[in-house]
Amino acid sequence: MNGSISYPVARRDEGHSEVLHGVEVKDPYRWLEDPDSEETRTWVDAENELSRTYISGDVRDDVLSELKKMNEYEKLGCPFNVSDATLFMKKDGQQNQHVLYRQDDLNSEPIVVLDPNKFSEDGTASLGELEPSDDGNLLAFSVSLSGSDWRSIHVLDLVSQEEIPGCCDWARYTSIAWKKDGSGFYYCRYPAVDEDKTAEERGTSTAEVKNQMVYFHQVGSSQEQDRLIYEDPDHPDWNFRLTTTDDGKYLLIGVTQSCAPQEKLQLVNIEQHFGSESEHVVALIDDFEAEYHYIANDESLFYVRTNRDAPRNQIVRIDVEKEVLPSWTSVLEEHPSDVLVHAEAADGDKMVVVYQRDVKHVLELRHLQNGALIRPVQLPDLGCVTVNSRRRDSDFFFRFTSFVHPGSIFHVDLKESGEPKLYKHVNVPDHDPSEYATEQVFYESKDGTKIPMFIVKRKSVPLPAPCELYGYGGFMISISPSFSLTNLIWMRCFNGVLCIANIRGGDEYGEAWHNAGIIAKKQNCFDDFQAAASYLVSSKVTTAKQLWILGGSNGGLLVGACINQRPELFGAAVAAVGVMDMLRFHKFGIGRFWTSDFGNPDDPEHFKSIYAYSPLHNVNDPAASGKPYPPILLTTADHDDRVAPLHSYKYAAELQHRAGTSASQTAPLLLLVDTKAGHGAGKPTSKQLEEAADRLAFVSKATGCPLVS
Repeated sequence: MNGSISYPVARRDEGHSEVLHGVEVKDPYRWLEDPDSEETRTWVDAENELSRTYISGDVRDDVLSELKKMNEYEKLGCPFNVSDATLFMKKDGQQNQHVLYRQDDLNSEPIVVLDPNKFSEDGTASLGELEPSDDGNLLAFSVSLSGSDWRSIHVLDLVSQEEIPGCCDWARYTSIAWKKDGSGFYYCRYPAVDEDKTAEERGTSTAEVKNQMVYFHQVGSSQEQDRLIYEDPDHPDWNFRLTTTDDGKYLLIGVTQSCAPQEKLQLVNIEQHFGSESEHVVALIDDFEAEYHYIANDESLFYVRTNRDAPRNQIVRIDVEKEVLPSWTSVLEEHPSDVLVHAEAADGDKMVVVYQRDVKHVLELRHLQNGALIRPVQLPDLGCVTVNSRRRDSDFFFRFTSFVHPGSIFHVDLKESGEPKLYKHVNVPDHDPSEYATEQVFYESKDGTKIPMFIVKRKSVPLPAPCELYGYGGFMISISPSFSLTNLIWMRCFNGVLCIANIRGGDEYGEAWHNAGIIAKKQNCFDDFQAAASYLVSSKVTTAKQLWILGGSNGGLLVGACINQRPELFGAAVAAVGVMDMLRFHKFGIGRFWTSDFGNPDDPEHFKSIYAYSPLHNVNDPAASGKPYPPILLTTADHDDRVAPLHSYKYAAELQHRAGTSASQTAPLLLLVDTKAGHGAGKPTSKQLEEAADRLAFVSKATGCPLVS
């Protein structure tokens, strides 16, 4: 060991290797892929003990206390109309999970509809999908245990407040689409696996998940009676996305084969073919060239948002029973610079449209039939919105958030002025948004591309200051301004600066921005992030010692690759639930879907670029490179069945062996594994606060950044 840290011993099987495309690849920690083995569990326990010893102390206790104190506020979701009532999610400072409420009108007292905090004593059971029937009498809702992606679907009678017998199990990555008459709903499920395990135990499985199917569930019946609507056993890797049209006539089935914005589109005329088998499903669009999002329809005339021939998206009108597709009339053409990120019908002949302009949202009201602008909808500040509207309603809601605004709900009545009126406002204790400044800069990456970055801080904080740099860069996901209590504590209690680098690979500027950061061009993401770090130091926002980086999932890969390539740029690094073994990611869970961004390791050409940056396979010996690693904290969770914890296990073991044994490496290389938690969705408040305290305590100790208030 290096004399300062004694790491748990991970058995290294030097003889375990395989030849991939002519290259011998060693995999000495393959045994860590088994999460249930006694050897793996013993090693994980030892890693947790080491990390807890490093993190624990007064700073962590004080940060956790401050987090709990400032968490004492109501968190509100965007309301949505159901029949003649309104539903919304709310969580107070003491609750682990959001509770579903109902209001019969906007002035009535809300009543509890569904409280998932009663599903488990420790708050680790959470709600997933929520879908009311058309008449508003029934609610289909899914439940996840311990953060797993597996779901069970239940039905609640909203009139009697009683659950109806007949649970649908084995659902995962599903949508729920009701039949118009409320007799039942369509959903997606997989064949039963691991039937000997409890529902909670299934979340630790790393097995591949294949052969998704579309079923119809009759309310009140058992799952064994559900009727198979669509499957494609010749393509076991395909997944499905379901939508029933507002008039109840059609079921749309989007067919995806990866995470790329591309799908086939299948159509079922429910009135003619309801209950029929797969041969009656019509292939509306039979290629994987684009994606299609239903907005509204008048009989067979559909309004659809698509990226076909429009990398920043457009809205088109198509006749699904007459026209040869893809052939349509453009209703709202692609904007020359802004990205059309969302559109919903409202008030019969209108639609609410959300554009993304330099990573900030713009809200507009337009005509459905021709796309003409009716009026812009004024937002209170730089930020992003969530919209809920229905074609049948003359009103709609939107929720506004930003880096410093925790959330405001606005109501828009189109029968009156059409101007947004504040419906509910969220207040964080002792927080004044006016004390903070948000700036957007555009810095130059390695190849000269201009990359946008948000810089947020308290106005009174002098520079240079401690700085968090966050990035993601993948899967058409934009990192728009949004509120985080953890980020607020960082800026408030450490006088920290928050920086969000909108690197390539996301959807910040549409499909071209995404394509510039995938497969053979994935290195652009890492170059963009490293250039952000260099910019922040050169412009004296921070210093290299005070700069720490954070990323989760694909962002965890980003952090892992960057600390391997340029460890000297950073004062500390935190990688959460990261994809670290890039040669085997496609062999676990749904990892095969990620080949659209990462490439396929089984392809010889893709292998070259993937192997060149894979965090697990590019760990350096600091004595040889002359560049020791900064303090590193890898975090994962035992029920993460999206990015299996084996990625972080193997990377941590390799870091500790190759770098941690070097006399040049004095900074800690730690792994922290949460229990009864998954990839992040549905994580209870108690675990979120503990995780945030762990992270900030680690950063404080690693960078020497003190707690100031």
